[in-house]
Amino acid sequence: MSGRRSGSDMAPLLPLFLRLEGRRVLLVGGGTVASAKLESLLAAKADVTIVAPQIRPELERDGVTVVRRAFEPADVEGAWLVVAAAPPAVNREVAAAAEERRIFVNSAADPQVGSAYAGAVLRRPGVTVAVSTEGEAPALAGLLREGLEAVIPDDVERWALTARALRDRWRNEGRPVAERRAQLLEALNELYATKGDAGRPAPGGPANDMRQMTALGRTIEDGSFRIIDQEVGDHPFPPDEWQVVRRVIHATADFEFTTLMRFHPDAVRAGVAALRAGCPILVDVKMIAVGLNEERLRAYGCATHSFISDDDVIAAAKANNSTRAIEAMRKAHRLNLLDGAIVAVGNAPTALLEVARLVREEAARPALVIGVPVGFVSAVESKQAILDLPTPSIVAEGRKGGSTIAVAIIHALLLLSAEERA
Repeated sequence: MSGRRSGSDMAPLLPLFLRLEGRRVLLVGGGTVASAKLESLLAAKADVTIVAPQIRPELERDGVTVVRRAFEPADVEGAWLVVAAAPPAVNREVAAAAEERRIFVNSAADPQVGSAYAGAVLRRPGVTVAVSTEGEAPALAGLLREGLEAVIPDDVERWALTARALRDRWRNEGRPVAERRAQLLEALNELYATKGDAGRPAPGGPANDMRQMTALGRTIEDGSFRIIDQEVGDHPFPPDEWQVVRRVIHATADFEFTTLMRFHPDAVRAGVAALRAGCPILVDVKMIAVGLNEERLRAYGCATHSFISDDDVIAAAKANNSTRAIEAMRKAHRLNLLDGAIVAVGNAPTALLEVARLVREEAARPALVIGVPVGFVSAVESKQAILDLPTPSIVAEGRKGGSTIAVAIIHALLLLSAEERA
């Protein structure tokens, strides 16, 4: 028998799923590895024969033939598949006997001598997914399977049933293959027409984003949230604050925000109430406004305002030797837009410092301040200035931040506001 080539020298494997029900499978070995292999073979309803000098008690099952002796080459006769789960020397002998008779062999502990490789398997009703690393890195295959488990939804059986029904219809109609994928995606999206984030009923209005997110997109997002929940584990945040932190992590892929996010005790309630009241949203840079979901905001009557590029703001910054961000916040206060507003600062620490000054010295009363500017100069100080105020705030301590984080926080508040409405 020729040895198996490894790495880049090996020809690509052909992925297959085998129907073993009622077919003879030889399992050589009687230890823990054989025990694990037996479970998958019995799940496939294979007719299993075990050959080994010593066999663990749990391998003795109804319907399983047990032969207590050393392996003999003739044992492979009549088998559709051979599984070698014995010591390496025996596995090589088993593989040689199977190869000679043109029978595929799976060698769990020694993939080099095998010709068939079992993948890490994810099973859901109606769907089976297997991942293989060609026998070289089973731990990685298991890790990839866990990632798929987080992405593939628990109700994927509904997807399978929908796809099967459509397949029968397509056959009857003679629908071209090129048209089928788009129709399937549309049908899957309709499954979620009455379901919202994480499977909850979706209310009308600001959080009913099913007109924008496809079923696949929602699956990926929900899978990402499951991964975040699993990796973070226990945390100190109450459920509503965690929804905010989780979306920040989702937007940045940075788990350090679990230690950086700070919430005024009334921050989430105040932000949700302000949104539902149709508050203005003041942003330091237009990037935040561009990232916000306008349809959700319009449902509440909210409008975004950014004055940083206005001619009068630029002129005032030059005349006063200040910054455009400072003058933009001053203009908002002159227009009576600060009181009751959500102020989101993701770029300019000077904007945040000016908001803090307007609250302290000029009695400005924003409903919520989101302080997440990124930077090295005054970023830390500006955030602390907001935390020192009695005003409800959500702040990312330290140098990290950015417009993306401000957007993620507002979107989290919008979703929370829709849940309260529901």
